[in-house]
Amino acid sequence: MLARAKAGDATSQSLVGAAYMQGKDFPADYAQAAVWFGKAADQGDAKGEASLALLYLAARTDASGLKSVGCSVAPQRPFSPKRR
Repeated sequence: MLARAKAGDATSQSLVGAAYMQGKDFPADYAQAAVWFGKAADQGDAKGEASLALLYLAARTDASGLKSVGCSVAPQRPFSPKRR
């Protein structure tokens, strides 16, 4: 999988990003997850785009441990959706 990702396969890049995000096959590393999701997203891979967006959203709502993905603005308060 990593060899295909390094060779530029967008699907494999998304999978490597997910592996880094979940700590499967690699130590959990959000910055590396963002790198691989970004490579996939740059090629128009929908899973890579969505995963990168979710990673950035997570960084905005819970800055602990995710500052390394490039979000420089910490949230004022954690996100808490109102229940209706």
